[in-house]
Amino acid sequence: MKSGDEDWLEDLARARSESNPGARLLAAARELFNAQGYQVAGINEIIKRAGASKKSFYSYYPGKKQLGAAYLRAEANDFAVQLRRRISRYDRDFNGFARSWAAFLRRQAGKGDFHGCPFASAAVQAHDDFGELLAELHTEWLALMREYILHCKPRIKAHAADTIARRILLDYQGAVMMWRLSGDLRYFDLLAQSLQDLKMNSDDV
Repeated sequence: MKSGDEDWLEDLARARSESNPGARLLAAARELFNAQGYQVAGINEIIKRAGASKKSFYSYYPGKKQLGAAYLRAEANDFAVQLRRRISRYDRDFNGFARSWAAFLRRQAGKGDFHGCPFASAAVQAHDDFGELLAELHTEWLALMREYILHCKPRIKAHAADTIARRILLDYQGAVMMWRLSGDLRYFDLLAQSLQDLKMNSDDV
């Protein structure tokens, strides 16, 4: 029997086929949810943008909530890919990871390819619909960062690694929020510095 995760991965692979209406619907939803917000973007607009029909929409997604969940999982997959790519590139080099990740976010924001954190936006706009999923994703990101921190600093204690992982996510959210409020890309430079200032060699964090 397949797990829910296995079913999701198969669905995501099918949805990434350009000839599949599900792929176009998900791509349109990601574009519109990111640009307008989950609450503002409507199903009819998504269907029109995707060049699909209502029948096609409901054959893939029972409703907007299910499409929203697929959107968040797709965004979460991309987020994890970006983190893992840098973790792999900067093996045991946390400062290099911090600089690379912050520089990537800065470039995306500068090009207009980044609209802020989709997960924070979903938490504000539709927490009742997605609170459980967002908590699950948060747990996954913490585990990923804890694993990397312990890899970089094998002698650091588990509780310290957990605190640092939480501070990484806190600094990320703070930088993104301040950039959204001000439009000032320098907040990503401060993110890089803040992450490098974390007490990676100390249990007192």
